[in-house]
Amino acid sequence: MRHTTTVLITLFLAGLPLFAQENPHQRLQDALVLEQQGQFDAASNTAKLVINSHQLSGVELGRAYIIMGIAYRAMGNFAAAQNAFEQSLRILERDPEHVSDYAAALNNYAGL
Repeated sequence: MRHTTTVLITLFLAGLPLFAQENPHQRLQDALVLEQQGQFDAASNTAKLVINSHQLSGVELGRAYIIMGIAYRAMGNFAAAQNAFEQSLRILERDPEHVSDYAAALNNYAGL
């Protein structure tokens, strides 16, 4: 039994780096799907993980903050939602190719 436990723990720990290296673009898509399904707690946690991975930049990072802001707003955490929307606006205001994303962030921010 002790050997089995040791093997399972070793396998679990060996898999952690793989989980951390999971495709951030897919994780962002997962956060969007969770938000659209009304699973706001899971969506905000997934978006936060993606943001904290420091693997996204530009429009994708701005979108992650929008998802997080929408989720926080739905959960009633308005201060965190405001912060997330402001972060997305700071990122997206310098991106003339993605004006629609900036407009989405502004619209959601105004909805607070």
